[in-house]
Amino acid sequence: MILNYETAPLTEACAKQIADICPQSYIVIVDNLSRDESFSYLSSCFSCFEKVFVIESEKNGGYSYGNNCGVKFLLSKTSVEFIGIVNPDVCFPDSRIFESLVSKLIAQKHLAAITGLMISGNSIVPRLISWKLPKGIDDFFTNSAILRRLYDPLLVKKYEVLDENTLYVDTVPGSFFIIRSSVLQKVGFFDENLFLYYEENSLFSLTRKLGYKVGLSTCTSFFHKHDYSTMELKKEWCHFAYFCKSQKHYTVTYLENGKLLYPLLLVTALMHMVIEIPLKYILRKLMKCLRKRMGCYDTRRQRKE
Repeated sequence: MILNYETAPLTEACAKQIADICPQSYIVIVDNLSRDESFSYLSSCFSCFEKVFVIESEKNGGYSYGNNCGVKFLLSKTSVEFIGIVNPDVCFPDSRIFESLVSKLIAQKHLAAITGLMISGNSIVPRLISWKLPKGIDDFFTNSAILRRLYDPLLVKKYEVLDENTLYVDTVPGSFFIIRSSVLQKVGFFDENLFLYYEENSLFSLTRKLGYKVGLSTCTSFFHKHDYSTMELKKEWCHFAYFCKSQKHYTVTYLENGKLLYPLLLVTALMHMVIEIPLKYILRKLMKCLRKRMGCYDTRRQRKE
């Protein structure tokens, strides 16, 4: 299951790699009502692929809505036991990753979902491969970049071990994981009130309530080629607004006493939006200017020499 939004070349490469390493698998590509020609481009690319379906959603409802469209379409056409959720900017250096992860799900019936180690750039970042499910006032600290450096309640410092190469975790990143289709149906699929952010938290808090666990395999990995480069100020504010909306929904809907907790979380969310984001933007611009000036100075000095 691959969700596309104006990233047709990435989606094409991702889907073709999966089709190559898992020729027996069905692949559903959902174009989330892209404003470009993604749907027609991808439809043309995969017109000769018998097991690749390209569909278009009725609206751009974000990660949850788009993935639900694809999952429901797939379940209406097949009776698959496991569903892989894959971002277009993911690639797999290990050709046996799907086989390896599915075998663990078959062997461990109490696992709802599993993934491998996510490599971002050239690094494995502990905070990105898994994190604790937020509870209580955890997000009061995580909302603020400054407070989070002092205390990050969601950072996993100790893992529970399932076997020699599998760990139990609260969550896995939404960029790639494999989940039991039966579990996804039991929890009512992804929460479509979440356009962006908190999709993993909501999903895996529900699977936990059903008594399932989530696994992280340390013997296989995948690359997430997400662009972590800095955004312009207006775009960063826009993304954080989506974050705050999702955080409110998650807190009120999934946490005990969430309605009472949310006003407290809003304090540090506003602090981040009003102070930290603009300050980070200004510092970034200053550093860019400084590097540019230093580059000009080095060039002039080399010419003199």
